[in-house]
Amino acid sequence: IFDPDGYPGNKLAPWDSARGTFYKSWWGSEWGPTMRSLTLTPEPVVFDDPASLDVVAAANVTVDGKLDEAEWANAPTLLFGPGAYLKRTGKEKTVTGDVDVKGTFVVNGVTYHLPNIDSSLARVKFLRKGMNLYIGFQSDDKSVGTFGDSWEGDGLFMKIKYANGATKEFKLYYNLTGAVNGDTTIHYEANDPTFGAGASVKGTNTKVNDTTQVDNGYTAELVIHLDSLGYIPNAAAIPVLVNIFDPDGYPGNKLAPWDSARGTYYKSWWGSEWGPTMRSLNITPLPPAYDNPDTIFAKDAVASIVVDGNLNEADWTTANTLVFGPSNAPKNPGEKTVTGNVDVKASFVVNGVTYLLPYKDTSFTRVKFLHKGMNLYIGIQSSDKSVGSFGDSWEGDGMFMKMKYASGAMNEFKSFYRDSAGVSYEATVLKHAKAAGKLGASSKVNDTTQVDNGYSMETVIYLDSLGYNKYTKSVQALVNIFDPDGFTRTLAPWDSARGTYFKSWWGSEWGPAMKTIAFSPVTGVGANAIGGVPTVYSLAQNYPNPFNPTTNIQFGVPENSFVELKIYDILGREVATLASGNYVAGFYTLPFNGSSLSSSVYFYRMTSRSIVNNQAQFISTKKFLLVK
Repeated sequence: IFDPDGYPGNKLAPWDSARGTFYKSWWGSEWGPTMRSLTLTPEPVVFDDPASLDVVAAANVTVDGKLDEAEWANAPTLLFGPGAYLKRTGKEKTVTGDVDVKGTFVVNGVTYHLPNIDSSLARVKFLRKGMNLYIGFQSDDKSVGTFGDSWEGDGLFMKIKYANGATKEFKLYYNLTGAVNGDTTIHYEANDPTFGAGASVKGTNTKVNDTTQVDNGYTAELVIHLDSLGYIPNAAAIPVLVNIFDPDGYPGNKLAPWDSARGTYYKSWWGSEWGPTMRSLNITPLPPAYDNPDTIFAKDAVASIVVDGNLNEADWTTANTLVFGPSNAPKNPGEKTVTGNVDVKASFVVNGVTYLLPYKDTSFTRVKFLHKGMNLYIGIQSSDKSVGSFGDSWEGDGMFMKMKYASGAMNEFKSFYRDSAGVSYEATVLKHAKAAGKLGASSKVNDTTQVDNGYSMETVIYLDSLGYNKYTKSVQALVNIFDPDGFTRTLAPWDSARGTYFKSWWGSEWGPAMKTIAFSPVTGVGANAIGGVPTVYSLAQNYPNPFNPTTNIQFGVPENSFVELKIYDILGREVATLASGNYVAGFYTLPFNGSSLSSSVYFYRMTSRSIVNNQAQFISTKKFLLVK
């Protein structure tokens, strides 16, 4: 930088310090060779243009245009609109391209080419549940409207590939269809309308095709039934392209199209505007809503269990556990969720008002199983926030179960809170079991003026009174946990404004599907055991062999295991099952009678799985010969 002060031509002597100066300063060196560097930082990326986007699994989505389900908040997001790359937040991605369609145009002989100064943005998100693909979008559009009297307007326009490769359109936009007092409703359009549906909610200040005010946008939801498009549940990816249109200030013929002084016309897209380039929606596998184990093993208790409702014996801390409650009930390692659940409120009417509110209760219940001698113990620990009953005389919070007796008859056992008197125990035959409960320190039955902190229960079932003996390896049962919150005598049942009614079950609610509670028999060997405890799994050769028509097959298990022993013919077809159940550690001999079979070579195969975690332990196959 040079600074020669007071040197006008030859009027002043150079470097006359009394009247002027000559100063210079530099960065690097005055004329070289030392230099410095200008670092060029990258310009912001206008379009992220992700090649694919993951579709997040949702517990439940109602296509009402509200986007009020919690999953929408965390769904991956595409950002559409002018200058979107400057307004991204978090993990949001901008799309492939955009265009201001106004361009250069003439109105009344005047040529316009004004920049698009609209600040509207649209966020587009994706969820799935089962075979339904949900697309939700949230726009802060300042002027919601259409192109004209009968053309399309603000909204989402997309193409999606069917499983057979055909490309079809789905659209959800505002136009004049359904106009009421100058306003409009969203319009859903597809090649086959039954393959999807759409809905929207306008912002509180939004009036379609009204340019006299500033709108505050809209939200909308589109569902596409993927099975209608030929996809199967394990489809990995769906090809799509998505457009968001924003034609502002175009109410019928009142404004000339592309009148930039009063309106704009902007569109942006992901993929390409109308093809052929597409992007991919990655369909992540749905986590199982319920573990739904077929069998739970009731461990042998070391100490005695006192049925007082406290669950304070040490054995309960390691007991195998089922978790009942909504599908998002928290699980600890090793715990399993149950078959299903239902919010019984559904849609109902109270005093002429129809209610359909989502289930928001966070209560869940842990059900544990222990075994000692001929007693089966079932322990319950619930975090229920409102312990109560259905009404004056009906049932309430607790366990409702059915169990098969040795005879095959199925009977009920119930332990529940009806009122402040304590746990009500009911059974088909009372002497076959008993129960006790313990309320949490702040819990009060049928009191909705406070938040309770749950309860615990213990039930003992006397297996010998049900016809079982010490060699019994398992019983069949189904278990329900009911949670009728806030249903006191002064509240109408299913009043969702003040209470909920939720139930979850293992097996089926009241039948016929049942599950297995397995345990070790009292003795170390079964009725057909031959004594001793092996150190490894084994399957011996049958004796005699060849045989006609009977033979014996011996196997050994070194620990409590679920064992299957099956007979197959030479073509691999199953012809008999000798064993399918839980066996304690020991050697066993099973007889086989082949009188119904013809002379041939046959095979017998043993498989063994852990009773605790269902992991495979041992597989072995041997050949034997039936000669008649």
